[in-house]
Amino acid sequence: MKIIFIWLILTPLSIPEVSIRIEFHSQKITQAYLDALQSDAQWDSNPLVMAYVGVSETMLAENAFWPGEKWNYFNSGKEKIEQAIDQNQDNPELRYLRLLVQLNAPSFLSYDESIETDLEFYISNILNSGLNMTWIKKFCDNLLNGKRLSDLQQGRLNAFLLDIND
Repeated sequence: MKIIFIWLILTPLSIPEVSIRIEFHSQKITQAYLDALQSDAQWDSNPLVMAYVGVSETMLAENAFWPGEKWNYFNSGKEKIEQAIDQNQDNPELRYLRLLVQLNAPSFLSYDESIETDLEFYISNILNSGLNMTWIKKFCDNLLNGKRLSDLQQGRLNAFLLDIND
């Protein structure tokens, strides 16, 4: 009976996280998507959702027309990602999200100071995160497509993928 009660209490908490992960990785990020995320009151205090909102904002910067608008989207998104990590430093998915942005942001934005530490943290901790292997592999594939991934970092990610496929 206690197990059922605990499951009923914890189940609603995990639905937004699963939902946002699926939605983010399966669609084109638009302003409407971002607005929907930010309007949902149940998500505004969840660090994982905050980070996904931040990544979405940084991605919207790419499609903005005016340089000031691009800058605002990127900085606002970056700030949300950093806040999320400050709230939950032990979550490897948050590190994945920051790493995803850092590996794809233009170098002149100078948002690359945590690439090495985030990659190491991700590789060392993602298997203990509770995510299923499908997500872990998808995250690795996304990171391997990063524009600024060094050969050494790519090799470490590929070795990690080989280890988990055995």
